[in-house]
Amino acid sequence: MKTTLNSARISYQSKSAIFAANDLKWNPKSNSLSITDIDYKPAFSLAETKLKLPYQSDYIAGSAKAITINDINLAKLRLEKALKIKSMLIDSARLNVYRDKRMPERNIVEKLMPSKLLAGIKSEFSIDEIKLLNSDVYIHETSLATGLEGTIPLNSINVGVYKLTNRFANADSLMVRGTAMLMNTNQVALHYRESYADSLSGFKMNMQIRPIDLTQLSAITRPLAAVQIKSGTTDTITANWIGNKYLAQGSMLLPYQQLKISLLDKNNLEKRSFVLFFENKLVNLILHHQNSSPSMIFFERNRNKFIFNYWIKTLLSGFASAAGLKKERKLKKLEHVTRLKYNLPLEN
Repeated sequence: MKTTLNSARISYQSKSAIFAANDLKWNPKSNSLSITDIDYKPAFSLAETKLKLPYQSDYIAGSAKAITINDINLAKLRLEKALKIKSMLIDSARLNVYRDKRMPERNIVEKLMPSKLLAGIKSEFSIDEIKLLNSDVYIHETSLATGLEGTIPLNSINVGVYKLTNRFANADSLMVRGTAMLMNTNQVALHYRESYADSLSGFKMNMQIRPIDLTQLSAITRPLAAVQIKSGTTDTITANWIGNKYLAQGSMLLPYQQLKISLLDKNNLEKRSFVLFFENKLVNLILHHQNSSPSMIFFERNRNKFIFNYWIKTLLSGFASAAGLKKERKLKKLEHVTRLKYNLPLEN
């Protein structure tokens, strides 16, 4: 394609979504395509969608300042009907995801792991890297426990996804590496690698979280779990785990001090009662108020959920173990039972 294309506007509406973008440009010298001012939103409001789909689903709306696709191999596309791209850059994206946990779960088939999702695409393709730059994701969840909406903000996301393909060699892996800010204050760094060739989608995850003032997390835990974190600070948190499409197992070092929590009334967060008073006394007797030792991570995946849910729930398993809310002996027993359930090798 030798034609240079500038300032073309795109607008598309289907039965379920509306997509628009400005200033579409094609550069034939570099075989690159750029689009600016991208906007995506569902065709119906959140309230209308809940009426049309009376079960849990993700309602997603998003935008991006620019998307640039570099070095599209047109010769390979013409001759072999295969799409090969060197890089894709997504700049200043903003994504809002809404889910109401009070609604019934939909009985659906297993959500595939990322490598298997890519492998299932029929047309041959490969993308060397996708980079998400200076972006924000807001996860809005209405809690089953409290009926309130809580928001988990991930800001300043700078993440690279490498080796996306459905034509792979045995040694190839899908990789994700980058950083984000939790609540605009705490940097989270991760490195994820998932095997393409492994039928169970075996993976490794390394994660590091810089020191946190735990009381800041009450903005999330109050509406979602009716828990107030009254005090506590951490040093740098490190977590490493391995897993597959069934389970994840590993260890976490979560050094923290002066942790104290308060359980709240799920129907009225401001209400006080003698029952809550005694429950809080009991919980804070069980809770480890400080920790400097590694703790076990174990989580059996809910295969109806996407990979991001798997990552978060596995991480929370390590938090609960470090705080003394999950005992290592019970986690090891649960891991043994789960491995037997899926005919997986037993740990030594």
